[in-house]
Amino acid sequence: MTNDQALTEITRVGTGMANILFNVSQNEALPIDVRESMKDQQRQWDAARAALQSTADTPPPSTLVSGPQRRAKYEKVLSGIIDEYEQRRDVLVADPEAKARFLILRSFELATATEDGR
Repeated sequence: MTNDQALTEITRVGTGMANILFNVSQNEALPIDVRESMKDQQRQWDAARAALQSTADTPPPSTLVSGPQRRAKYEKVLSGIIDEYEQRRDVLVADPEAKARFLILRSFELATATEDGR
């Protein structure tokens, strides 16, 4: 699987999870704290997607690494995320909340991978 394919898959799965979290959070039979946690995770995913989208749609500020260096750093971070996902696959598949947290946190990590020369 290429990095682009993996990013597409992570985005697809994360979007599906956010949709599920939103829908399940509407179930009033669940405790309010559980519903609020689901809504919060769904909002965090939306924010992560928006951050990724804005990063993709706007040219990088001068403080960002640019060109081939930026792409290399981005691919290195993405590769690390994919490796970690593969290592934790069984746990993440068994625990949808953990999977959602993983995808959201790693989306932010990926979105900021090349800021400030990191």
